[in-house]
Amino acid sequence: MALLALSVARQGLPIFLASTAIVGLGYSLLVVGGLALLGGAVPARRRGGVLSALYLFAYVSMGIVALGLSVVATEQGLGLAVDLGATAITLLSLGTIGLLVLQPAAPLSGEGTKVVAG
Repeated sequence: MALLALSVARQGLPIFLASTAIVGLGYSLLVVGGLALLGGAVPARRRGGVLSALYLFAYVSMGIVALGLSVVATEQGLGLAVDLGATAITLLSLGTIGLLVLQPAAPLSGEGTKVVAG
């Protein structure tokens, strides 16, 4: 996000392209991880509905943010809109990392199970 803000401040296309490549890579990893998590946690008969709800929520929320930031960009300038968007995404990312750190670790497969011979 810092690269995106820097690209707007310096009006540098190479910096912008680098920031979009890095953000795109991170976003794709996020999507793959989320789909893998849901795929293992949701019963097969409900998976389609849950994934549809996930995509609906994701696209509606991204659309609302894009519309809000476009209003800010139109009224106050692109620099402020990018700074607000980058700050919000950074804070949400840090919050997610904080939640992951506070969450107890799940046992590894087979760990914590006893095999009783008999």
